[in-house]
Amino acid sequence: MIVEKITKVGKTLWEHKKKTAAGCVAVYFLGRYVQRTRRDARIRSAYCREAAKYGFEPISPEDRPRRITALVNVYANERNAFENFKTNALPLLNLAGLEVNVIKAEDEEQMEAIAEAIDSTEADALYIVGGDGTISRVLSGICRSRESGALPIGIFPGGNENRFLTGIAPQVFSMQSDVRRFCESAMALIEQTKREVRVARCELDGFEDNEYYKKPIYGLSDVNAGWFLHMEMRKKKLWYWGALKRRFAYFWEMLKCYPDPLQLSLTYEEYCPGCNRCRPPSTTQTPQWRWWHALVGAPKYNDNGKPKKDYSCIVNENCGKTHQLSVKANDFYIEHLQNDDTSALRLRTGGEHLGRLGVMREGWKRCKADVVATSPDPDFYEHDTKARFLYVSFLAIPDLIRRFTLFGDEIKLEGELKNKKVKLEATNRKIDLYLPSTIRWSLEEISSGNQ
Repeated sequence: MIVEKITKVGKTLWEHKKKTAAGCVAVYFLGRYVQRTRRDARIRSAYCREAAKYGFEPISPEDRPRRITALVNVYANERNAFENFKTNALPLLNLAGLEVNVIKAEDEEQMEAIAEAIDSTEADALYIVGGDGTISRVLSGICRSRESGALPIGIFPGGNENRFLTGIAPQVFSMQSDVRRFCESAMALIEQTKREVRVARCELDGFEDNEYYKKPIYGLSDVNAGWFLHMEMRKKKLWYWGALKRRFAYFWEMLKCYPDPLQLSLTYEEYCPGCNRCRPPSTTQTPQWRWWHALVGAPKYNDNGKPKKDYSCIVNENCGKTHQLSVKANDFYIEHLQNDDTSALRLRTGGEHLGRLGVMREGWKRCKADVVATSPDPDFYEHDTKARFLYVSFLAIPDLIRRFTLFGDEIKLEGELKNKKVKLEATNRKIDLYLPSTIRWSLEEISSGNQ
């Protein structure tokens, strides 16, 4: 009886091969979905238990919980950013006993206006939910309106690529396969794990058609242009290729068109980490005596307990020197680097002589190395230098790639190129950023309950 049923089932499956194959594929993907769902649920449970420890800590009746304003870009990552925040980060903030006020901005102008208005009387920290473009909008609103006194900022990785977070903490935000990076961003805010970063400043000339571009723009991520940027932007429309969409984008675009290089004119000032020319000598604050100090003791002053580095003996002959450069390249990339007490712009250009196959091979190398913005091969770049500021003029760009990204936002190059200028500067404007340093648990530790 059982043998006959098994034989009948096998015969039925054999006679309906297409339906059987489709069913097997559906069962496979359903199994993977269930497995990922259970894994992410275990991760959330582990982080919830950790966050609850802070929520159970007693506070004085005279104190109030820390106030967090979460500023959400509801359109980020095709509207998935808010759902990820609501599922993975918001419960942790609530369990930790924080007073969370969620503001959903309907457009970029509203987000900038809210960031400009919020101060320490309304919140103790600002939590940005979005990608690199959202961060730039918020920082522009803050830096345009005040010189100092900005709130500490936390960032939820709600964008498609999150290049700034991936670059500054790759050990945390390069993990794209699960939700630990979401939880760690919230835990950094709860545990007040801070790092001081410096923002970059950009001025655009010849873009008067947009009111936002008439004022300085501030951000933390990069500037990118060229054929590789074009391919990375095209991959989103090839979603139906699944895990192969990025590789297919390089193949398909290079099959359709030849990668003529873009031509740029650059003026830049060399980066100096600090010398006796650009760093003024440190002065010691002298306490001022008053008559009452004879009774209460000597006056004191606050030096924050941090020893100041002496640059008076450091000589750098190249400090402040400017250079001009004409560039032909298929990849143009400016990275904003964070150093100990300053920031720099790293300019890299390359791929001038690559043809269709060369660009395709280089793109597949990046896919294999799981990197997006830069090449894993250091010999790919013809120019690699650090600068304090850069002045970029566009000379010639193929019509298909007449665009560039500035701090995560796409800017189209329309009209006469000779009128388009970009000035980028690494400033010393400081922002306190809540940033995790590492992933605290491996997946094996979470699965075994050893966290």
